[in-house]
Amino acid sequence: MNHINNEDIQKRQQQLCVQYRKVAEKAKEDMIQLYLSSAKAQMDHYQKQFKDERTQMRVEQDKLPKNEKLTKIMDDILEKQLKNISESIECLYNYKVSELIPSNSINS
Repeated sequence: MNHINNEDIQKRQQQLCVQYRKVAEKAKEDMIQLYLSSAKAQMDHYQKQFKDERTQMRVEQDKLPKNEKLTKIMDDILEKQLKNISESIECLYNYKVSELIPSNSINS
């Protein structure tokens, strides 16, 4: 009888261990999703703020006298630099996401 109890206890311990691992993995996945949602929201917020500030800069440029405005070439250079910065931020975000989530770990 004691032998059966030990087997039952070991079986139950194994079941609890498996259950614990599943709960821990689910919690990890939930935390990763929360982090990603937060990071995405933050990136979207700063991109919007960046766009708004760029729009405001254009409005202010339009108000300036012609001799104080940026030249077309300077404006083009600035626009290219801003585009490069935006693409770099997007690339960095995507890299962090790919490093955070192995391709087969989360099924969403």
